[in-house]
Amino acid sequence: MQFCISFYPEPESLTKKADCRGVAEQLFEPLGNIGAGEQPFRLHTMKYEIAEDVLRFYVTADVHVMREKAAHPQTMKLEQEVRV
Repeated sequence: MQFCISFYPEPESLTKKADCRGVAEQLFEPLGNIGAGEQPFRLHTMKYEIAEDVLRFYVTADVHVMREKAAHPQTMKLEQEVRV
């Protein structure tokens, strides 16, 4: 799965690119430790770009989803008698 996080700095800011770089640097550590419960995600790529004063932070991760097995009713026991 690939995720893209976008950040738009304040329109009045005179340091939009620096604001974007600061947010990007802050995202690396927390996103490196994401997971679901006990299962961490394996991240392949974390990168960012700043274009037109907008930060786009990309994360690519392997996510394996498994369903729990449905409970099946137990079958009745079969007794077999052997005669010789």
